[in-house]
Amino acid sequence: MKNIKLALSAMVIFLIAFTSCKKEKNEVPNTTVTAEDLLSYQMYWAFIEPDKTENLRLLYFTKVGENVTATLDGITSRVIKTIKIVENKLI
Repeated sequence: MKNIKLALSAMVIFLIAFTSCKKEKNEVPNTTVTAEDLLSYQMYWAFIEPDKTENLRLLYFTKVGENVTATLDGITSRVIKTIKIVENKLI
């Protein structure tokens, strides 16, 4: 009898914990991203090459006239490309 009470109380505690930990559904609204939305974003990468040299990259977005450009700066290189966003995909 003691084992049955212990098992039932453990089951009740488990059910209470399981139902209280239920996650809320946070649905993300379907929004459209434009190239101008990226102007406030920047990314940094720091990594080590296979030959043990350290490398650093910085990606940032700027507006030049009507176009938005992405600039990837490295220690010894710079790549600048004009970007377009079509159907929330970067081209």
